[in-house]
Amino acid sequence: MFIVMGLMRKYCSLNSMNKILFLLIFNFLLSNNIAWCQEIKVVRDFGVWAGISFEKKVFTDLNFKLEHQFRTFSNASKLDDYLFDARLKYPINKHFILGSNIRYIHNIKRLERTENNIRCNIDIEYQKKVYQNIKIRYRLRYQQEFINAHLFFFRNGQQTVTNSAIRNKLKLFFKYNTRNNIYTSIEIFRLIQVFREPYFSKIRLFIGNQFNNKFDFSIGFEKEIGSNHPYSFIFFKTIYRMKR
Repeated sequence: MFIVMGLMRKYCSLNSMNKILFLLIFNFLLSNNIAWCQEIKVVRDFGVWAGISFEKKVFTDLNFKLEHQFRTFSNASKLDDYLFDARLKYPINKHFILGSNIRYIHNIKRLERTENNIRCNIDIEYQKKVYQNIKIRYRLRYQQEFINAHLFFFRNGQQTVTNSAIRNKLKLFFKYNTRNNIYTSIEIFRLIQVFREPYFSKIRLFIGNQFNNKFDFSIGFEKEIGSNHPYSFIFFKTIYRMKR
C-alpha cells in the first residue's frame, strides 16, 4: 500500500514526457512479472511409474488384487506420489465384470501442499473378442477421493473435502503369441468439483505389452483439457505381477 502511494506521488511530480516514460517502464516491469508468474507452471514433463501387484482368486468367481506403486515427475528426479491399492473383481458373465477398490495415496503435489488421500472406485467393464487374437474392453469408472482423509473420513469434526470423477476407458488387446499381449488404450476424465460445473479435465493414452503374464511394460501420455497452458506428461510404466 505504501509503495503504491509513493509511486503515485512520484508520478504526479513528473512532467508530461517523464510521465509517459514512467508508464512505459512500469508497464514493461509489470508484463515481465506476469510472464514470470505464468512460467512457474511446468507444461511439459517426464516421469516413471513403477510397482508390484499380487493377485489371487479368493472364491471361484471373485478376484482379489493388491498393488503398491510409486510415481515420479520433474524428469523422473522427484517423487510425485506413492499408493497402496486393494481391489475386488467379480465376473457377471463372459462379457461383463463388476469391480471395486479402495486406494491410499500419499500425494506430494507439484505446486501445493502434500496430501494423504483415500480414493474409492466402482467399475463396470465390458469385454469382447472381436477376432481370433484381438479383444476389446470398455471400462466405466466412478471415483470419489477424500482429501487428507482421517479416521472415518472426518477431520476436526467436519467432513473431509471430496473430489469425484467419471472415467471412460477403451482398451484394445492384440495377443501376438503366448508370451506377448500387446495393448493400447485411451481414457478421458470428467471431473466433478464443488461450486463448479462438471468438466473434462484430461486425457490419458497408453501403449504397452504384457510380457509372459508377469511384466507389464508401457509408455503413457497425459494431457490437460480446457486449460490456457495445458500440462503434458510422458511416462514409462512397469508393473511386476504375481498371481496365485
